Amino acid sequence: MADVSMGNIYELNQSALSGFPPLNADDIRKGKKKLEKYFANSKAEYYMLLCRELYDYTLYTIDRKHYNKSKAAFEVIETLLERGEIVEISQTEDKMAYELWVIYNEDKTAHVYYLFPYDNAVIHC
Repeated sequence: MADVSMGNIYELNQSALSGFPPLNADDIRKGKKKLEKYFANSKAEYYMLLCRELYDYTLYTIDRKHYNKSKAAFEVIETLLERGEIVEISQTEDKMAYELWVIYNEDKTAHVYYLFPYDNAVIHC
C-alpha cells in the first residue's frame, strides 16, 4: 500500500483556497472596512504586508498627524489586487494581524499575505 502525504495545514489551505472564486466588489468593500477598523484601533506607525513564500515584502508607513485609515486600507487592497485576485480577508485568531489570501497572477495559486504592525523592526537613526 502506498503512503499518501496529507501535507501541512498551509498546503491544505492553499489547495482549498486556490479553488475559491475571487471576492466580489461588495466583499472587497467589507474587507476594506475591516482593515480601516484595524488601522484605527492600532497605534502603530509601520505595517508589513508579507508573503513569505513569494519573498514579497511591502512596508507601509502611517503618518499619524495626517492619518487617513481609509487610504491605508485602500493601499493594502490595491497592493493585493496588483498581485492577483483576493479570495479571503480575515483577522487572525489573536487579532494582531490580517490574513489575506490572493490567487497570484503568475502561478494561479493561492498565497497568503499577512498584514501586521512592524514598528519594532524599524530603527530610526
